[in-house]
Amino acid sequence: MPYLYEMMVTIVSDLFLLAIGVGVFFVWRASRWARPRRLTKMAKQLDMEYSPESIRLPRKLNNNYPLMMTGTDRKMSNIVAGHYRDVEMHIFDYEFMAEGRRFCQTVYAFELRRTGICRFATNPRDKSRSNPLKYWDGVKPITVGKNEKAQKAFAAKHRLMGLNEFGTGLQFNPKAVSYFTRNEIVWTEGGSNWLLVYELNRLTPVTQYPRQIWRAYQVCRMLQLNNTRLSSDDMDDSGSGDGQDTGDSPKLSLAS
Repeated sequence: MPYLYEMMVTIVSDLFLLAIGVGVFFVWRASRWARPRRLTKMAKQLDMEYSPESIRLPRKLNNNYPLMMTGTDRKMSNIVAGHYRDVEMHIFDYEFMAEGRRFCQTVYAFELRRTGICRFATNPRDKSRSNPLKYWDGVKPITVGKNEKAQKAFAAKHRLMGLNEFGTGLQFNPKAVSYFTRNEIVWTEGGSNWLLVYELNRLTPVTQYPRQIWRAYQVCRMLQLNNTRLSSDDMDDSGSGDGQDTGDSPKLSLAS
């Protein structure tokens, strides 16, 4: 009898855990199915347009940015696009397979007036070991900050990489360095006339779109990348004004 009792308890426990797992799965699937409908409503509230997919946007980004070049089975969907403050914005869900895992994230892409932006990328220092992204050949770590204290504070929170140390250093002005130091969970990639802001492997809930758009815009504002008065013609020879791949885009390699 004790044996039968223990067996029954085990079976009931397993069934209970299975039911929870199935329930969580269906809730997740239901939220994914409802996401396009909710984003359509959100886009109208933001005075933007919603599209389930895009042909133009992947062509502009595909060969230029580490996030777009990493892994396999890459998919872009649920695009919300329009004018925000002083910049054109494209928000989309992006998925890819790498290292046996599927990564899903919401990306905030700014199509800037300013061109020739140095190619750079940042990621949180504490996420570096689990980072699956590939970076450009010849990429190197860059130190930024107006003094040693600011440099150490930034380096403790973020890893900044780029192809042009001088140009990238100019882009990361003291205000931008201070903002990044205060905001640990932010991933960025920039170059040509684009800036991408995201958090790796995190889809933004639809209800959080207004706040997350504002936060992403702060990154763009702090870096002053949409300011056409700042000359950057000599910063990045590989950038093209329309964001298209010119054939001179740097190759990618696994970041060390």
